[in-house]
Amino acid sequence: MPFSSDPFVFFTAIALGNLLINENVPGAVVGSVAVEDPDSGDTHNLTVSDPRFEFIGSQLKLKGSVQLDHESLASVRLTVTATDTGVPALASSRSFTIQIADVNEAPVDVRLSQKTGNESQAGATVGVLSVIDPDRGDSHTFTVSDDRFEVSKRRLKLKPDTSLDYDSETSVTLRVTATDSGNQAVSKDFVISVVDSGNISCR
Repeated sequence: MPFSSDPFVFFTAIALGNLLINENVPGAVVGSVAVEDPDSGDTHNLTVSDPRFEFIGSQLKLKGSVQLDHESLASVRLTVTATDTGVPALASSRSFTIQIADVNEAPVDVRLSQKTGNESQAGATVGVLSVIDPDRGDSHTFTVSDDRFEVSKRRLKLKPDTSLDYDSETSVTLRVTATDSGNQAVSKDFVISVVDSGNISCR
């Protein structure tokens, strides 16, 4: 029997029209299944081996509340079985590997290693910033709400010509925003303690 040249290439009796879904999409649709049967007009009952998936008609999809995460699982292998309505009922199975596409996710937190700045020290480093991001290896740019501060190589610091005065303010509240390569951002407020140069600070 000749094989079809359309997206459903029948190497066996069962073909799946798509092998890719995006991560983090509840109930994501994989694609439609087609069955080639020598019995013209025969109908088929479709089942899938992975309980996270289901069939709606001929459409293979994740169950309504189920979503998959690329960082945890880059692909899923499952088996689709088609059983016809003949007597006796005949079945055919085929395995497929479904790829879980990586979609950029927003960072979820910004952390600062230290929260103390010495007064009268121009350009003093406050601490080192880190970002919690589901996308491992993603890059981030930083902005600071207080224009006396800047971020250089993840170090939150005063600008070179700027210092703080304990007698004027004992603490500074500022917001740091981290933006990832997909232009998604997370912000967090930090309270920076200003240390009197005449005292010893114990943290």
